[in-house]
Amino acid sequence: MGSQAPHVNFLPYAYEWRFPKGMPDVQRNQDVAAVYGRAHQYFLTKASLLKSEFGWHDADGTEKSLLRVETEFEDHYSIDSTIVKAGIHLPRSFDDLQDVNAPTYGTGAFPTPRYMKVQRPEKSSSDLYIAAVQPLADAFYMMQCIAPGMFVLKCVDEDTNVGDMTTTIRTLPRPSWLEENEDALVGVFGEKGFARLLEASRSSVETTTNAYASDDEHDYPCDDGDYDRWGDYDSDREKDYTACDKECGYCGRCDY
Repeated sequence: MGSQAPHVNFLPYAYEWRFPKGMPDVQRNQDVAAVYGRAHQYFLTKASLLKSEFGWHDADGTEKSLLRVETEFEDHYSIDSTIVKAGIHLPRSFDDLQDVNAPTYGTGAFPTPRYMKVQRPEKSSSDLYIAAVQPLADAFYMMQCIAPGMFVLKCVDEDTNVGDMTTTIRTLPRPSWLEENEDALVGVFGEKGFARLLEASRSSVETTTNAYASDDEHDYPCDDGDYDRWGDYDSDREKDYTACDKECGYCGRCDY
């Protein structure tokens, strides 16, 4: 595996999440579900701003949907610059983000990498961030705070001169974003929860360098424009890519 441009990785299962220093493991499952519920109004407000200020519109959801809004954009990766859709689809229940059979499974929660890009100030920088309209970036960052490790920003840089791979992972937003959104975050997490998040965000970027990368790592680089789904990363699960009779592709998650 060579270099990978900055991109989003989605890890649905809590045991895969990499919690930043200072973030206790108790912020999982039941606690996360309760916090997500308190953030409903925040997400709805950001969806409203996307519609009123950036021309997004409501899209058909399901009975499990909290919100679903979309926009259209020109996909420059295609030969004829096709107009395609990008959107946010969040469920009412946090559990449905983790259910691969649910229409609100996390890979469809936020727009594809072709629309919601991950960038950094320069190639040597580990300061990964979401490059998108502010309400969309805000919604993504709130989700990072609710479930640290579920939606991570990642890139892999290859030094061909020495054969090293440097992997950078960002679990939480920049501290400056948390400080700018303190009131909203305190409303969701409480004062102690906000203080814990702010402290953890200062050490939420992890950079490691290895001589080579594992062959069983399941990342999907986003700079070639040939996919629109996020992949798992660093999973210890044994994958079975045998075809099954389900129309979901070769996910490797089930026993079929």
